[in-house]
Amino acid sequence: MPVQDTATENAAQLGEPSNSQSPMRTTTAENTLQLTAYAKVDATHAWPEWRANLPVLVHVVAPQDMLDRIPIDVVAVLDVGYSHGALAPANRMCLLNRAMDFVIRKLNSQDRLAIIATPKIGEEETLMAMTSDGQRKAMSRVKALAASGDNKLVLKALTKAGAILDGRTEEEKKKEGFIILISDGEDSSICLETLNPMYPVHAFGFRDAHNAGQMHHIAKSTSGTYCVLNDEHDQITEAYTACIVSIASVVAARTKIYISYTGREATTTFSDIKSGTFKSLIDNVDRKRGSINVGTLQAGAARSFIVYMHGVEEKEHDELAKLLSVRVESYAGLRAEEREKAGEVVIARKGVDGSRKVAAEIVRIKAVEIVGGILDRYSGNGLTGAAADELWQKWINLKSTEYGREASDSCLTARLDAEMEEMVATMRQGSGLSYMVSWHSRQSLQHLPPQPEAKAKAKGPPSMPDASAWGVLDASVIAGGCGRGKRKREHYTEMEMIERRMAYWSTVLCGLPPMHKGDCPGHAAMLSQEVSRKSILQAMYKDVFLAVAMNTSGSKSTECPCCLGAANKRHLD
Repeated sequence: MPVQDTATENAAQLGEPSNSQSPMRTTTAENTLQLTAYAKVDATHAWPEWRANLPVLVHVVAPQDMLDRIPIDVVAVLDVGYSHGALAPANRMCLLNRAMDFVIRKLNSQDRLAIIATPKIGEEETLMAMTSDGQRKAMSRVKALAASGDNKLVLKALTKAGAILDGRTEEEKKKEGFIILISDGEDSSICLETLNPMYPVHAFGFRDAHNAGQMHHIAKSTSGTYCVLNDEHDQITEAYTACIVSIASVVAARTKIYISYTGREATTTFSDIKSGTFKSLIDNVDRKRGSINVGTLQAGAARSFIVYMHGVEEKEHDELAKLLSVRVESYAGLRAEEREKAGEVVIARKGVDGSRKVAAEIVRIKAVEIVGGILDRYSGNGLTGAAADELWQKWINLKSTEYGREASDSCLTARLDAEMEEMVATMRQGSGLSYMVSWHSRQSLQHLPPQPEAKAKAKGPPSMPDASAWGVLDASVIAGGCGRGKRKREHYTEMEMIERRMAYWSTVLCGLPPMHKGDCPGHAAMLSQEVSRKSILQAMYKDVFLAVAMNTSGSKSTECPCCLGAANKRHLD
């Protein structure tokens, strides 16, 4: 959000009342948002570079038992274009049906759904109320879809989805708008375009048949989430179901937090707001007021932000509870009524619960920045062992800081430690990109589970993963459990071998040239092309089957994909 040039404009953006504003409804009911600020007054000596900055943790929580959730409008963009990659699941349309069935069942008569199928984008797509009849019609529409065409028009479909939500009346726009995208992410034009950030796009890709970078770009550009739709057993991941449940349980919308300093000390200002993907603003006149756009909150959701104060005198420490003011505004209920509530300010010193919470949030934010930096530097050239080593070393260094030790001693970073261990392990296996971008996506938006009470048991650098690198582990984490399903090393050896062979055959299939150029009529050429494609697929299945059989019998294959040509010929013979 750009900083304005006048005090008047800043006052408007920071929520200062004006004569033209009508009184805001204030509610003190139990089922309202809870807002607390923890000022860690003894933290100015934690890290040298932050010596002059005092961190304030601003924490907002939506109660779990809020029953009057806000109705929503959802546009589902379903990419059913034919995928040339041999890694696409054979039951792709079945997975799509199951995924959409879950969405439709989570919506009620107050919600609406529109379905856009690409590449055959029609003009009849409209929002339909999810009554019993509407749900049946929506599911029939999904089941009638069939994979067809190879043109990737995802960008066009997303543009239309935004237009559908934009075209609503002012009354209809009281409903929160969301876009769900299920695609393999092969529309390369997406990364060259600026997407409409008005509505979050929650992007889901098929396990190993999608472009994780493109899908993450879509989600990140619109403040949405990215994760994998199906696991290695073609089951819908918990990451997907958790995201849909989150969308369908919004209890507060257009949530905004305001923080201000009322002391007279001229040297005391707000120096920075660490809000991740959420937009924030510090008044550029006296820098004593700030705001954070939190957006939507589902039942039980929590969001945390760190606001740094510069130049706080030690004599002010005990007075900060009076000098700091925090409040939250939101829209809630079926009619999206405006509500406001003041928050509590707590003075926190080392050894108390509030201080540990501040330390844990600072560590989490720094970890997100570290992973983001790794992705920026390495994702284009592949996540190599060097990237894994760098990530692990930086995480070890972070845990050894004063904040890291305080949070670790109270077990508040146990889950984060387990996730970092898993991330490094998947990177060492060469398959960590999907996991990393999914983790970074949900951490940036704070779609987080409750912290576990037990300490993380890992004490040394990991070498082997013990859960899926394709979104199953992080799915379980999102859903609330640690979800670190144990797996034998032999299973990974076999999967690695299969993935290498599948990658090779995918390259062969995608590079298949047109058959009988100019020699056959159009239909005959297409038929010949399809016959060749089927022959390659049959060869691929036979190769993989024999490779697994050889591995099971104890003959381990060490061939790299580029050397598989001779081996494939031997197998087929």
